[in-house]
Amino acid sequence: MSETGLPVLDHTVQLTNTWLKRLVDEHHFADRRHAYSALRATLHALRDRLTAQQATHLGAQLPLLVRGIYYEGWHLTDKPVLDRHLNEFLSRVADNLPPSFPQDPRTVSQAVFDLLWKELDFGESSKVVGELPGELRFMARGGARLVTCQRSASVHRRVAPPATGRAHRPYVRRHRQQGAGGPDLPWAESD
Repeated sequence: MSETGLPVLDHTVQLTNTWLKRLVDEHHFADRRHAYSALRATLHALRDRLTAQQATHLGAQLPLLVRGIYYEGWHLTDKPVLDRHLNEFLSRVADNLPPSFPQDPRTVSQAVFDLLWKELDFGESSKVVGELPGELRFMARGGARLVTCQRSASVHRRVAPPATGRAHRPYVRRHRQQGAGGPDLPWAESD
């Protein structure tokens, strides 16, 4: 029996609960309320840092309920906020967190970025990371998917693991079969 009677709403509630549970389990938040606060604070700071077009493209990738959280209170005037340094972004995250939140804004942001990069489309997450300032881009890349964005060529590539002899060859072979490798990639040389 469904909770709402509408499968689309039941699915988004389930998916949102899965996201919150992953934050709790993988990043040691006390409970889902803290995970929700962390997700909301980081999404709002990230959304305000992006242009309207980039923000809507990112929002389209989010589950329906998370998308509602993401767009909550969004005003297009004075956007994007041009935070140049990581501390400015983290200050915005801290402003969106409840008072006396048990974790620091850097830990919160890294946890949410990790979740986003695991759950979102690789190409979309690459575009978002590519638009962030240097320090924030470096922190966002700390997630499960490392991304190298070359904006001038509009090419997005996975960062290869360090070459350690034959140990890296299965990675090359697997990614070449998936279409990620090519002659222009330094780790995609033939066997």
